[in-house]
Amino acid sequence: MSLIPHLACPQCGEGLQIRSAEWSGILDADVLNGVLYCDRGLHEYTIDEGVPVLLPPDMSAEQKQVADVYSDKWRRIPGYGYDDAALEFQREWYLQKFGWRTVDRFREFLLGQERVLDAGCGLGRDVKFYAENTNGLVFGVDISDSILVANERLRHLPNVHLIRADMTRLPFRANYFDFISSDQALHHTPDTRDSFNRLVDHVKPRGQIAIYVYKKKSPAREYADDMMRSYTTEMSYDDCAAFSSACALFGRTVAKLNLDLQRSIYWNLFKCFWDDRYDVTTNVLINMDWYHPKYAWRHSLDEVLSWYEKAGLAIQSTDVSDSGISIRGCK
Repeated sequence: MSLIPHLACPQCGEGLQIRSAEWSGILDADVLNGVLYCDRGLHEYTIDEGVPVLLPPDMSAEQKQVADVYSDKWRRIPGYGYDDAALEFQREWYLQKFGWRTVDRFREFLLGQERVLDAGCGLGRDVKFYAENTNGLVFGVDISDSILVANERLRHLPNVHLIRADMTRLPFRANYFDFISSDQALHHTPDTRDSFNRLVDHVKPRGQIAIYVYKKKSPAREYADDMMRSYTTEMSYDDCAAFSSACALFGRTVAKLNLDLQRSIYWNLFKCFWDDRYDVTTNVLINMDWYHPKYAWRHSLDEVLSWYEKAGLAIQSTDVSDSGISIRGCK
């Protein structure tokens, strides 16, 4: 399996070996299912449908809840972000917020990059974007089983490797990647700053790291978020889905009356996302994306800039929108 030499045990840092395997028959190096163990023989992991599952056994209940939330979400909308309009929108947004502006400039940046990592890759939309614009290897990790859906979509790309793993304990060696991107994922970890620093450890000298995290909103919105989430994060999936549905339908109703009013409520009072480009299920799940995960931290620009400064990173680009903060820096 060509991926194995790149991996390290997330618990002890040693290399990994295949103990037993069921070969897929698609490519000589493709393992469909099997068992991995570390060189010390202390830790064992599985390969599930071609994807190494390298989750440490001592994940907290809160991390497991976040993994379950996103496993459920992506299982229900496995095609999210892959229609032509969504791909175009997301890619334009990505290029703008991280300072490249055009695909040509992004492709030029990726030229010569040996290894790229998407930390918190979800269904793999950005992994696909990187892989189509570089000859280097592109790795995607996600804590949820959405990685299996991503693998089905992207397994035809020869330079893509996907792993189910916790981005706070990556199964790679230090100083391994030329570029790490974590777009809309770090704020769903136990400690955003600590998780950022752990990613920085895996960036090569002169490599770059780009992150997008939620931005703090108005005091009223922050108060409402904390109060509402103190209930919704404890709800069952079905109860939170019903709550998120009510938020989405409220947003739709207000938007029909006055779109500016709906946006004002959304940014200043509470999240009631609605976008006519999406169906009801997708709108509900986007609201649920906010209300159900145990972790959904928000940050100020000064706070995030200080992470880069203290990590010794030179800022390459900064973008601040109503929703979030995007920063790219060089080690």
